[in-house]
Amino acid sequence: NAANSYGGGIICYDNSNPTISSCTISDNNANSGGGGICCYDKSTPAISGCTLTNNALNGGGGGGIECYDSNPTISGCTITSNTASYGGGIYCRDSSNPTISGCVITANTVILTGGGISCSHSDPTISDCTIESNTANHDGGGIICYQSHPTISDCTISDNTANDGGGIYCYSSNPTINGSTIESNSSNSNGGGIACYHQSTV
Repeated sequence: NAANSYGGGIICYDNSNPTISSCTISDNNANSGGGGICCYDKSTPAISGCTLTNNALNGGGGGGIECYDSNPTISGCTITSNTASYGGGIYCRDSSNPTISGCVITANTVILTGGGISCSHSDPTISDCTIESNTANHDGGGIICYQSHPTISDCTISDNTANDGGGIYCYSSNPTINGSTIESNSSNSNGGGIACYHQSTV
């Protein structure tokens, strides 16, 4: 699709709550957020069993999915080979608290931070996910938490790369991490597995 401002493939706007299931959303572009799907303004879609691949942003966040003041449920999805400035796979921002479960988030790339998932002022629940082989040119190859308090449980976070915080990068954040494997991630600077800054408590 030609580039839209938000939601290159689909935009969910103004308290909308569609069910999006077993779809392939690919090769879309946006200029500001949500190369594949943008969830905006208190939207709560149920996104399940979808493949989001090769979506891109010319700027902004959420190569696959952007959550902007919204709380979608994202389950059983494969989110791969998307590109953005922030949150190559998923970008959670501005009081977005999505539930992300049973997803494979892999081979996404960002110019700045959060190769797999970027959390900014948001508290997502992330469970039973595989977050691997994502790349951030700056911070948080797998996940970045910026003034956010996500719950991460029973996940595998592996083979991600970043300049700082190869697996997980925390800044002024208090994530809870349970029952997860964090392995074979790499950083050019600090925290191959996890990097914590500015009064972060993990």
